[in-house]
Amino acid sequence: MIRWILCIALLAAGVLIGVRAFWTSSSLAVGAPIVAMELIEMPAQDIDGFVADWNKHAAVIRQAPGHITTTLYRSLLAGVRYQLIQIAQWQSLDAWANSQGEKSASTAIYRPAAWSTNTYADLAAHEAHERRKPLERVQKDPEITFPEWPFMFINLMEINPSEVDSFVSDWRIRSKVMGQMPAAMGSTLYRSVHPDQRFQIVNVSQWQSYDGFIDANNNPDYAEKLESDLGHVPSIKLLRGFYRPVATQTHTYGDAREDK
Repeated sequence: MIRWILCIALLAAGVLIGVRAFWTSSSLAVGAPIVAMELIEMPAQDIDGFVADWNKHAAVIRQAPGHITTTLYRSLLAGVRYQLIQIAQWQSLDAWANSQGEKSASTAIYRPAAWSTNTYADLAAHEAHERRKPLERVQKDPEITFPEWPFMFINLMEINPSEVDSFVSDWRIRSKVMGQMPAAMGSTLYRSVHPDQRFQIVNVSQWQSYDGFIDANNNPDYAEKLESDLGHVPSIKLLRGFYRPVATQTHTYGDAREDK
């Protein structure tokens, strides 16, 4: 039951599937919805108190004009730099900017560049990928708790802006292979709206389990495609993380008077 509740929470966060069809792929579209990501460094002993305070603050932001949904994710590993990542959807850049008091230097603005969803429609494709002997390129981390539970894979990428278009094109093809893996749920590739942002690309993926993620990454078809594609972007640096949601706030539009 807990696994299904967590799975529903991941979907409800809306990061991947909530309003994607409404978004435009153009990073310069005026008035288009945006995603604001804040990377948070924090000692482990301060996280619980921060989450409690976050819920109080986010309850106010929830009813801000233009707010769609905000989710706070916590790392599954203690040693990573960004213990918390906040991902918020807003109807426009102006709506987000108007809601902010003090601007955070760790907040970056993105729009979707590509996305993929596992529809589980092609069972033959799933079986074909399982016929080849799996690799051992990715090993399980024993510190990941409840590896059978759903989680979010968040991959922050430093990349030369001149290589972004090539990377996105390759990712669209590669994601079709990854999207056929049994544990894959869906993935969105976000592109920064600012060319000087450190992480030009962020991949946010939903997985049914950590075990399934490891199996998928050890799939020979995917591994070969990934190695080939990364050769096209020599500047890329990856900062991978595993997260689960610890808090979320969604604008429900339940009371029109609160939206004024």
